[in-house]
Amino acid sequence: MQRPHTFPLDDADRLTALAARGLLAATLLAGLIGLLANGPIEVGHAVLQQADTRALGALPNAVNVLSHLPLLIVAALACRACLDLTRRGPRRASLWARGWALFFACVALGALGGAAFHAQPGVARLLVVDAAIGSASAVLALLFLAERINFGLLRGHWLVLAAAAGPVAALVAAASDDLRVLVALEFLPIVLVPLGVWRLPSRGMPGRDWIVAFAICVGAHVAAWADLPLWHLSRGAIGGLALSHLMLALCVAWLARCALAIAPLQPAAAGSGAAASNRASTSLTTSG
Repeated sequence: MQRPHTFPLDDADRLTALAARGLLAATLLAGLIGLLANGPIEVGHAVLQQADTRALGALPNAVNVLSHLPLLIVAALACRACLDLTRRGPRRASLWARGWALFFACVALGALGGAAFHAQPGVARLLVVDAAIGSASAVLALLFLAERINFGLLRGHWLVLAAAAGPVAALVAAASDDLRVLVALEFLPIVLVPLGVWRLPSRGMPGRDWIVAFAICVGAHVAAWADLPLWHLSRGAIGGLALSHLMLALCVAWLARCALAIAPLQPAAAGSGAAASNRASTSLTTSG
């Protein structure tokens, strides 16, 4: 059963959205300044030492490599489903579906790059993965804000800028040997939660669905940081990195499920049903 959502906002909602936009910009600027003031995060230090180095035939670090497959499959299927939706329905719904398709495409590229990086760790591969993750994070933040502030944020030029944010940040990181901009970009969607933006009226996914997704995402980051402790805790069954990849697949599957289930994607069908109901009611009244 689809959940009802409406696109228009009343004047009070617009005022709330405007105030939230100002607060968001100020807080993100303050956070960026704080991150830049904290000293560099050197790229070389971020090349992971993997706790689980078990090989499968000629494939090194096999569990960490193969654990990207669920993420790749989920993201690819979700991207295809969203692309199908862009070809039908009104323009606003098509913009929304196109934004989600871009997000899932960035995730799929990140999964491919992540598998290559874990098979053979290196700075260049790490930056490619971080570029894809940065783009996915920027697009996801744009989707989150578009649903609550202005669907115009999903127009082509904004999506292009969001998708380009990851590669640009990766080039900055490579030139400066500093990952801070990439780290800030990666955590951008999660930062929106404590700012309270999720409480604004939504014309898409409700706030509770976003909270679940972000909670899983935070758990995935914690698992990645705790790679070695989780490896020891599981007695060598699975490390934190592999668990992190599986949790990210769950997060993306949840976002895909929620995004593809909401009413704005198929307003024509809903309108047709309402029109049919009205016609039936009129027919009954007339015949009565």
